Amino acid sequence: MGSSSSRQAQTMRANDGAVLPQDVVYEILLRVPARPLRRFRAVCKSWRSLLSDDPRFAAAHAARHHRGGPLFAVCVATGTNGEVAEIMLLDTSGRAVKRVNAGPSLRLHQILPHHGLVLLGGTIIGAERHPLRVLDPATGAISILPDDNVSHYCYSFVFGRAAAGSTGGDGEYKVLSLSGQTCKILTIDGGNGRWRAAPGPPVSNIDKFPWGTVVVKGVVYLPVYHGEQWKIAGFDLAAEQWQPAFLQGPSTVSSFISGSRFGFLAELNGHLAAVSYYTDSTIEIWMLMDSVELAMWRKKYRFVISCIRRFYGPYPEVKPLSVLDDGRVALWVCVLHNSTGALWIYDPRTKTCIHVVAIENCLKVGVGMYTGNLLQHST
Repeated sequence: MGSSSSRQAQTMRANDGAVLPQDVVYEILLRVPARPLRRFRAVCKSWRSLLSDDPRFAAAHAARHHRGGPLFAVCVATGTNGEVAEIMLLDTSGRAVKRVNAGPSLRLHQILPHHGLVLLGGTIIGAERHPLRVLDPATGAISILPDDNVSHYCYSFVFGRAAAGSTGGDGEYKVLSLSGQTCKILTIDGGNGRWRAAPGPPVSNIDKFPWGTVVVKGVVYLPVYHGEQWKIAGFDLAAEQWQPAFLQGPSTVSSFISGSRFGFLAELNGHLAAVSYYTDSTIEIWMLMDSVELAMWRKKYRFVISCIRRFYGPYPEVKPLSVLDDGRVALWVCVLHNSTGALWIYDPRTKTCIHVVAIENCLKVGVGMYTGNLLQHST
C-alpha cells in the first residue's frame, strides 16, 4: 500500500487490539456503502475520526462507490395528505439509496438539484411565505435564503455552481432569478448572502421554464426561440454577465410537443445537450462536442418512445439524465395527467427503452443528478 494509504491507516492506531492489520481494515471500510458506514463511527475514536473528518477517505470512498452508477434526486409528497416534501436519491436500479425530509410541500414551486445540493423553491402569496431553501442531502441540513420581497410564484429560478477561479478549488453556488426582463442573483454564503441586481436578458423571448434550462460548467443556458431556428443564451455565473453572443443550436425539426416549439436543454455527463422531438414519438439528443464559439453539435441518439407512450399516454415529458458507463441513457419521464414519475433506461445497442421504476406522488417541479458525497460530513 502506498504512503497515502499508510498515513490513512495511522489515523486508526487507537484500536491496537484489532485482529486485522489497520491497512486491511481501511480497505474493508472503503467497500462498505455509505448508509451503514455512518453507524460505524460509534465503534471507536479512530474510526470516528477516519469516517467523519478525513476528506481523503471520503473522496476515496465516493470514487469507489460512484462507479456503481449515478444517483438521481427526485421530490415526492409524503405524509397523510401529501403535506411533506421528501427528496429521494435513486440509483439506476430504481432503489432509494436515501430519503431526506425537505419540509412542507405546500406550494412548492421548483426543486433544482445541482451537484451536491438541492434548491427548494417556495412561493409567497399574501402574508403566507414559503421562502427559498437549500437542502444538503448528505446531512439533511436546510438553509433558508434571504427574501427578495417579490412573489416567487412569478419568478423562475436557476441554481448552479460557478466555474472555479484561477486559484482552483470549487466555485460558489448561486441562484439566478428571472422574471420578464428583470434578473437578480444571490450567492449561497451560509445564509449571509444578499440579492443583487443582474443584467437583464438580451432578448425577451428566452424560455425561462426550468425544465429546459440547464447549468453546465458554470454557465446557465436558456433556449431562445427565433424564427425557424433556435438559439441559446448563456449567463456566466462567475462573471454574472450574459455571454456576448448567442450559441447556435443544432439543426433540427421544430416541434410543438410538450409545450416547447423546438425542444429543451439538458446536461449529460458535463456536456450541454439539446433535446428535440424529431416526430411526435421520436426524440433526438444532440451533444455540444466542441467550444461554444465553434458550436459543433453531434447527434448522439435518436430513439422511439412509443413504448413509453403506451404506458402513459400520448405526451409524456421525457428528460435525459445521464449516459451510463455502458453507453445506456437514463431517462426521467413525467406524466402530465397524474403525479407519476418514472425512471427508464434506453439501450442504443438494442434500440429499446426499459422501464425501471415508477414513483407515485412525484412533485413535478424538477429532477436531476446528485453528485454529492453521502458519507462526507454526515451526522
